[in-house]
Order: sequence, then C-alpha cells, then structure tokens
Amino acid sequence: MDGRSKDLSAFGIDFSSPVAVECSASSEKIKVTLNNVLAYEGPFNKGIGNIVGIQIKFQGSGRLDSFKLSKIS
Repeated sequence: MDGRSKDLSAFGIDFSSPVAVECSASSEKIKVTLNNVLAYEGPFNKGIGNIVGIQIKFQGSGRLDSFKLSKIS
C-alpha cells in the first residue's frame, strides 16, 4: 500500500516498548489495530487464499511474546 495516497501515520509508533498488533479480515475488509487503536481499515478486492505460513521480521533485535492465528466465524 502506498503511503503517499493512504494515511499510514498511525503505524509510526514506538515499537521499543511492547505493542499489541491485531489484524483481521472479513467481509472484504481488512482492519489493523495497534494497542487497541484502529491504525488502518480498508477494502480488499481479492482474497489471498489459504494461509500456509507466517513470517515475522524485525529491523534490529525484537521479541514476540505471543501469536495467535484463528478463523473468525
């Protein structure tokens, strides 16, 4: 997604402290929250199919305390 045409300023938070990140998709809409505050919500036109893996990257050192992947009914 292009930050020149979308306001992505909510992602500019201090990740040096723990941050709760949640991403959900339903009804052709994706939603991302950071510390329970909506950071982005928008439509997606095409599904990505089944999720077969997850990759998490850090720039520098990082830590993941928990991770949950579930299907929303």
